[in-house]
Amino acid sequence: MTAITLSHITAGYGKATVLHDVSLSVPSGSITTIIGPNGSGKSTLLKVVAGTARCSAGSVRVGGADLTTASERSRIAEHGIAYVPQLSNVFGPLTILENLEIGGATLSRRIRRQRIAEILEIYPDLAHRARARADSLSGGQRQMLAMARALMPSPRVLLLDEPSAGLSPKLLDDLFRNVRELRDRRQVTVVLVEQNAHAALPISDHGIVLVSGEVARDATAHEIAHDPAIAELYLGTGENLADGANA
Repeated sequence: MTAITLSHITAGYGKATVLHDVSLSVPSGSITTIIGPNGSGKSTLLKVVAGTARCSAGSVRVGGADLTTASERSRIAEHGIAYVPQLSNVFGPLTILENLEIGGATLSRRIRRQRIAEILEIYPDLAHRARARADSLSGGQRQMLAMARALMPSPRVLLLDEPSAGLSPKLLDDLFRNVRELRDRRQVTVVLVEQNAHAALPISDHGIVLVSGEVARDATAHEIAHDPAIAELYLGTGENLADGANA
C-alpha cells in the first residue's frame, strides 16, 4: 500500500520555483530517505506534504485522502502527519514536559498524560530532565525533544528534516534505532531528508534522489546506496555510498 502520493508537484517560494513536476510514492510502513545536493528541494518537498508550503500545481494524497488544500492542523489532527523541521523545532523557554504537552494538544487530558509517560520511557535522557527548559538542552537533546514532541499524537506518517544534524555518533545511533522501532513496532511511515546518506540509507527501505528540484532516482535504498553514479554526486569518486558507510 502507498502512504504518500505526490503527483506532478510544482512548488516554491514567491516567484522562485523549487520543485518541478515532481511525482513519487512512499510505501506504507517504510522508511524512505530523500537525498540530493544542497538546494535540490528536499526540505520543500517535506513542507509540501506537511502543509507548511503550498504547491502551485499537482496533488498531495496521504492514506488515500486528497490533502492538496488541507491545512497543516488538519493534516496533524485528522490524517496523522507529524513534521519535525530542522530549525526552530522546540519551544526554548518551555520545559520538556510543557513541549510534550503542546505536542499532545489535540489529545484528551488522560491520553495526553499516558502518551507523555510512554514517550519519556522511550527517551530516558529527557525523562531525567523533564522539568528543564528546552533552551538549556544540548543540540542533540533538543533534536530528541523535537522528535518526542512530534510522536505525542501517535502519528501514522513522520516527516524528519535533517534529524542527524549536530548529533554525536551515539545519539545518531539512538535516533536511527528509534526510527527503525517506529517502523517495525508501530508501522509508522517515516520520511527522512538527510545529508548523511551513509547513515540513513542502511536503515531505509526506499530512497529518492532529488537534483535541481526533479526526481533523479527512485529505487530501493539498497540500490541507491550501491549506485556509483549517485556516489559521484556526493563523493566525486567511483565508490558507492555503502562503501562510505563502512569506511
